[in-house]
Amino acid sequence: MSDKMKKGIRKAAFIVGGIALGLAYYYFVGCKTGG
Repeated sequence: MSDKMKKGIRKAAFIVGGIALGLAYYYFVGCKTGG
């Protein structure tokens, strides 16, 4: 695998992970506030 591909995969994983964390946080806070 080339360096460029590794960087692209890492960037994609970071973005997907960030979205997943954001959604989990959103649902957690929403449930906590009954909202």
